[in-house]
Amino acid sequence: MLLTKSRYLAGLESHALLWRIVYDSESIPEPDETLRNRFSTGKEAEELAKKLYPGIDLSRLPFKNNLEATKDALGKKTIYEAGVMSGNLYARIDILRSDKGLELIEVKSSTKVKNIHLQDVAFQKYVLDKAGFSVKKVSMLIINNEYVRENDLEIEKLFKKVDVTEDVNALQPEVEENIKGMFQVLKYVEQPDFDPYDITKSEYGNIFIEEFLQGLPENNIFQFASIHKNKALELYNQGIIKMSDAPDFYLNDKQLIQKNNEEYIDKESIKKFLEKLKGNLNYLDFETFQTAIPLFNNTRPYQQIPFQYSLHLKGKHKEFLYEGYEDPRPSFIQALKKDIEPGPIIAFNMSFEKKILKDLARDFPEHKDFLDSLITRFIDLAEPFKNFNYYNQKQKGSYSLKAILPQFSNLNYEELNISDGEQASRAFYEMTYKIKKQNNKIREELLKYCELDTYAMILIHQKLEKLVR
Repeated sequence: MLLTKSRYLAGLESHALLWRIVYDSESIPEPDETLRNRFSTGKEAEELAKKLYPGIDLSRLPFKNNLEATKDALGKKTIYEAGVMSGNLYARIDILRSDKGLELIEVKSSTKVKNIHLQDVAFQKYVLDKAGFSVKKVSMLIINNEYVRENDLEIEKLFKKVDVTEDVNALQPEVEENIKGMFQVLKYVEQPDFDPYDITKSEYGNIFIEEFLQGLPENNIFQFASIHKNKALELYNQGIIKMSDAPDFYLNDKQLIQKNNEEYIDKESIKKFLEKLKGNLNYLDFETFQTAIPLFNNTRPYQQIPFQYSLHLKGKHKEFLYEGYEDPRPSFIQALKKDIEPGPIIAFNMSFEKKILKDLARDFPEHKDFLDSLITRFIDLAEPFKNFNYYNQKQKGSYSLKAILPQFSNLNYEELNISDGEQASRAFYEMTYKIKKQNNKIREELLKYCELDTYAMILIHQKLEKLVR
């Protein structure tokens, strides 16, 4: 029974998760779209990083062959995907260099070093040291979010190398204790109980958290808006599960509204807000995609690139969805110039749209005056919901558009094939920049999804007007 790096990291998340991965892996669901995208991004970063150091790639070799090839090449060449085993511990190393001593390099598509990353390389170093390969230096290659692409991609500027040797050395005693504890867990005949406190340390997703939360009744304490996980767990350990049982002194004003009302309406505050929504209203919503590796000139890692918008005006609807295979931003700006009309611009959680426009104004200074003028016209339709001027228990503490719309109409996103921004982003990116072939069915689904976002704003606005009459 091997304790691999991935199993070790799962054990840090939850002992119950480690046990299930080893003994009941079929019950583990497939990774969701968000996690699959993260894996894909990580692989892209690893492939690019290989160009920084000449060496040999052992990633395609079977397990035993990989171990043997690693031993043969160690100390002579830089190795990609080196396999190292000590007893029943096993790790694969992204990059193993022999340059004035052994250097372990881990590639991450993150823009900063996280604690879970340190735990990851600490386990790798522990296995290498136990196998008799003394590691002198531990480094991480992360994405440099200050890099701006100009013409050809400059890989040496895209990555930032961080020396984490000191932090990793300090973690070695902890790694040893963790390993002992995990092997004890793997001796259990039955799966250990899930510890709710594992909620506070989940980094990569833990199916037990979802199972735990789904097992709780409606309107439970974990659905309080903006409640800190530790505070919710403190209440849970006192046997307080339902919102209605939570002591008032634990709660802020918004949480008290959740506790005491099936539906709450502050008509005066909503009236004041609605007074802003006068004149020719532009209901506007953007769709974007982002990549760790900048695709176009004058873009940065993880920059949100707008490719689509929906615009509802009085009695008409306008829309844009980029059709080419280059940078969509110039076409996006030109279409917006043509379609937008004078008057307030209504968005739901407007900070997103305003940030996109600010980035466009920075990257396309020739359009700065136009884009800056749009930014000053925004009104956030989410405001009365963020402020809890309106609240319905069915929102479960959320004030997202998808949580609000069902309270105000019979429409919802569930019947759409593309039903959230993550799906829209991925569908457009793969069609346009991976497959590089327009797909009319996907385009139609993207247009339907984005149109519903702005139509939903109209319905919500209308219902708010009715509520305060």
